[in-house]
Amino acid sequence: MVVTLEYDQSKKYLRLTMIEKVKTFLQLQDWDIQTQSILKNQVVYDLTVPLKDRYFIGVLRDFKNKSAILYHDRDLRQRDVLHELLHIKYPSFSERKINILELILNYLLFIKK
Repeated sequence: MVVTLEYDQSKKYLRLTMIEKVKTFLQLQDWDIQTQSILKNQVVYDLTVPLKDRYFIGVLRDFKNKSAILYHDRDLRQRDVLHELLHIKYPSFSERKINILELILNYLLFIKK
């Protein structure tokens, strides 16, 4: 069960703007990308996972309908959106390849001026 949390409208606007920017960059404009907050206690972590790494961001993809939901238990950052949309663009890539591509594209998309 997923619970929707109340959120600030300005955060929603920023999140949607960020998603549209990444969708355009990755040529995923025909995809419907939604976000869904979940509660922290909906995710169970092994005791060996450091506290700083106890957060969840993941994507549920529907390739047939070209739609996806980004689930998150903390505010989404630009890199989070980029990372999850890379999983849509390149579904066969390993997590390692996605991480490397994310580093490069994050620089090109958000840092380089």
